[in-house]
Amino acid sequence: MKVPTTLLLAACTTSALAGEIQLEVAGCQPGQEVRVALYNWAAGFSSDRDAKSALREQAIRAESDVVRLGFSDLPAGRYAVAAFQDRNGNHKLDSNFVGMPTELYGFSRDARNLLSAPSFEQAAFELGDGSVTQLIHLK
Repeated sequence: MKVPTTLLLAACTTSALAGEIQLEVAGCQPGQEVRVALYNWAAGFSSDRDAKSALREQAIRAESDVVRLGFSDLPAGRYAVAAFQDRNGNHKLDSNFVGMPTELYGFSRDARNLLSAPSFEQAAFELGDGSVTQLIHLK
C-alpha cells in the first residue's frame, strides 16, 4: 500500500510542531523593555545566556507590572527560559564589578541560586502536546 507523500508530510509536520509555551513575567517596571530567551539545551543555557545560544528570543515593552508573551510551533522536549528587564536598552543583563546583576532578572520555574545563575536542570520544564504556562518573577 502506498501512502501519499502529502499525507506522510502532514503527519510528520503535525508531530514535529507539538506545543506552545506561554510566559507571564511579573515584577516588571512599566515603560521598560523585557527580554526573554528560550533554550532547549544545557550548554546554550549556561553560556552567558546570549542571543547566539538561545533557540528563540523576544522583547516586549512592559505596559504594566506583568507582561505576557509566548513561543509557538515547538517540538515536545525540555526547555528553560531566562528573562530580564533591559533598563538601558543595551540588550544584555548588566552587572556590577563583582558580577552581580544590576537589572531585574528571573528564570522559568522561578529557579534561583544565591550566588550564581541556576543550571538548565533547575530551570527546565517539559513541553508535550499543547500548551505550558510558566510564571517568572523578576527580582
